[in-house]
Amino acid sequence: MSEIINNTPDTWNESEEFKKIITRLREIYKPINNYFTHFLAIKPGLIDTLEKLESVQKKSFDINITIQELDTLKKECEQFLIIARKQRIEKFGYIESDFVNSYRQSGKEIIDLGKGWGLKLIDIELNREAGTARCLYSDEPLGKWKKIASVEDIEKIIETGINTLEQTRKFIPDEKIVDIFWNAYCALAKNNDNKELSDKRKFFLYPDFFRELRIEAIRNLLSGKNPDIHLKSSDLSKVGFMYALDRYRLVSDSIIDKRLTIEVSTVAELKYAVKSRRLDMNDAGSMYSKIYFR
Repeated sequence: MSEIINNTPDTWNESEEFKKIITRLREIYKPINNYFTHFLAIKPGLIDTLEKLESVQKKSFDINITIQELDTLKKECEQFLIIARKQRIEKFGYIESDFVNSYRQSGKEIIDLGKGWGLKLIDIELNREAGTARCLYSDEPLGKWKKIASVEDIEKIIETGINTLEQTRKFIPDEKIVDIFWNAYCALAKNNDNKELSDKRKFFLYPDFFRELRIEAIRNLLSGKNPDIHLKSSDLSKVGFMYALDRYRLVSDSIIDKRLTIEVSTVAELKYAVKSRRLDMNDAGSMYSKIYFR
């Protein structure tokens, strides 16, 4: 691989080289296509069937030569991929470096995550080979992969990601987050064996609480409005749920009577949740923590 890269001329251009590969493939394919086109056009049982078949056979391609040409083309494609990937990563690296330097010079904190960078509120994930990026919150995507051609493109993706995240506040506003969490927890407790909150350490796993919180969030959106009102945004996403949990943690110390504790489950509890619910362990890592009243 290093020999291929070292022998690559400075004038090597990805688009031009790929055009050469396409041209060569068409040259190889043309006689094959002509053979099958004429062969399949022959109708059986006619007077001239045998003559036409003989004519097609005389114009047939040499299978051995074709195999050799395809093998050569395959090797050329492999070399093309090695060089193109390296060039794309190098080109993307310049943009990434400029972005990181600019971000640090502005006095903002940024952490190297290997596959991307951790910012204050969100993370930005990079696909350096494809030249794309997207924003994450708690490992959950805030949008689709976007092509990156400049530092401004990265900044725009970050801005869009933060706006997307902040939009989830409409489901659970800051001024109502304590009551919405508490109402969701109480409803979940009552629906669980019809018991009141006599046990102050009644645990519930995130998926169960998430489900009840969505219901409570919609109830809050409908509160004081006409019952048939159209809700422009009527659902709480998983990202919105994770963000709401973090927002709740920030104010939990100031809560006196209705404070809920958010806690990470033990490995044994995670395994039980996965086994009983038939879920993937990867999902359990982010979703299977527990919440309770203390």
